[in-house]
Amino acid sequence: VVLADERLQRLRDGSLLLVSGEKLPTVQIKRSTDDGETWTVVGGFDLRKFGLKTHYAVSHLLEASDGSWFLASSDLFPRTESVSENRPRERIQVFCSRDLGKNWELRALLDTYASSGHSGSEVSILEMPDGRLVIYARESREDGYPAFRVFSQDRGETWSQPEDLPIQISGRVKADFLSDGRIMLTTRTYMG
Repeated sequence: VVLADERLQRLRDGSLLLVSGEKLPTVQIKRSTDDGETWTVVGGFDLRKFGLKTHYAVSHLLEASDGSWFLASSDLFPRTESVSENRPRERIQVFCSRDLGKNWELRALLDTYASSGHSGSEVSILEMPDGRLVIYARESREDGYPAFRVFSQDRGETWSQPEDLPIQISGRVKADFLSDGRIMLTTRTYMG
């Protein structure tokens, strides 16, 4: 099986974490404590357990201040007449683990299309200094419609209405803090 969009990152304790499973019904999480020489599967989950079929572009893992781990991804809805160009829309999936990746729960499914016209896809999830979670998401349309962000004040169970960003994102979004507290987004784009 060839996997795409694996996420590799260094955790706070210095170990490496690899999250994979693009377009599969499963997510696998491996950890290395020897700079990538050897890897151990530390957890993962099967989306079918949550009544889902697959996911697209799972995020980097968020190590929250309370020790929880968060991952987010997206999945496709069936085609409907209400979607422009009769394309399937996407919704965001948010998952949480309280035991370092061994067990996972589905915290939320965010379908932002009905309220905002946004079809959220590839995402990055951060914890703000005030404890809120924020997701930065690409818009799955490719016509210049802006990317957006949503906030959660209850550890990912409910989310705010989407706020447009001043940029369009075509994918591979990663948000992180700069040393002065500002948030930097890295992305790819098809526009301009």
